[in-house]
Amino acid sequence: MRRFSFRDWPFSYYLILAIFAILAIAVVCLIGISFHATEQTLRDSARAVQLQTEESLVTVFRTKEEGVRIFDDSLNSRMEGSFPLFLAEYERSGRNPYAMDLESVQRALGEGMDLYVIDGDATIIATTYDDDLGLRFRDYAPYFADYLDRIRVSDGMHPDRAVSAKTTGEMKKYAYYPTADHRYILELGLTVKSVPIASFGYLDHDLIGQVEHANPYLVDARVFETTLRERINDTSVDISDPALKALLGGVLSNRTSLTLRDEARGITTRYLFVELGNDNYGSDLSRIIELTYTDQPIKEALASSIRYHLFLGLVALLACTLLTSVSIRNLIRPTRKMIEDVNTIASGDLDHPITSPFGKEMIGLEESISAMVSRLKNTITELRTSEEKYRALVESANSVIIRSAPDGTIRFIRPGRHHCPCH
Repeated sequence: MRRFSFRDWPFSYYLILAIFAILAIAVVCLIGISFHATEQTLRDSARAVQLQTEESLVTVFRTKEEGVRIFDDSLNSRMEGSFPLFLAEYERSGRNPYAMDLESVQRALGEGMDLYVIDGDATIIATTYDDDLGLRFRDYAPYFADYLDRIRVSDGMHPDRAVSAKTTGEMKKYAYYPTADHRYILELGLTVKSVPIASFGYLDHDLIGQVEHANPYLVDARVFETTLRERINDTSVDISDPALKALLGGVLSNRTSLTLRDEARGITTRYLFVELGNDNYGSDLSRIIELTYTDQPIKEALASSIRYHLFLGLVALLACTLLTSVSIRNLIRPTRKMIEDVNTIASGDLDHPITSPFGKEMIGLEESISAMVSRLKNTITELRTSEEKYRALVESANSVIIRSAPDGTIRFIRPGRHHCPCH
């Protein structure tokens, strides 16, 4: 049985395979280039959306902060007008905070005004707002304790911002006045029941919710205050994770944003610092916004893109292969016919015409074969003429013609015309 060999394949098969391999390589290269281009486009788009999100957050926070500041300033005159009664009570008590009748001063100042006395250790030692009694600012907001140390040795009123209360989250406008002996700071807190613009408490919650909905790459967002506490449901909540607290402390200390990347999970965590501080006020309304971005939408888009391109490439490859096969068969047909003509000539029909192919190389081959057949016919004619001359010569010879092998064996003998037999 004859063994299978690729050499027995028709030449058209080799052409089809070669073109198929070239097309396959081209399709794979195009898919690879398209994949990388699509990935880069998606990542650029994600980065653009991220930047837009962060710029929007910063712009909105700063716009609202400026509005709140203007509202704050409108309350300064009331706060300043309330301090004389508070200072008089301090003097009446013999400059003893524990002997002060804060409730009577509160009633005199009107509803919504709370009174506080802060000692040299930045601790509230007396107040009409029991929830804040004993609050140590060095523990709650160290930067604010430093501010209190500075104004304690000064004179006059120091207005502060309207901020959320630590325990209840309600908005309060604060102002401070150092005592004449510079031992204590008297503080007033006015409850703000209505603000003409959105407060920071509601801004943190609602704005972040809108951002999460608008940005498909954003999976989580949290807002932290400069007191290193998280804003949850418009209330400040302590952070239980020491590592996170230390990280936020570093961001606040540097007052710059920080980006952390987890390549294994495809997660980017961005700690966006929104600068809202003002040296004229004790409270720092700056925010640290933790934005957690995921690469999952990019991965899903890339997976969909690669499936589409693979399908498109496969269809294109099969279509090109089919068209190539048909085209090659049509191109090879004259060559096959020429081979059949050569086989007919080889079988003895030297007068059989050769089909004219197309293509410079094939035309050259056809002309060479035709020339070879022509020379072969001339050679055969010459051989026949020579044979006839030889036969005539032999038949007309008068002498005996003998042809023998090298070993002396006689192979042919031709008697002469006047042969004389030997006895």
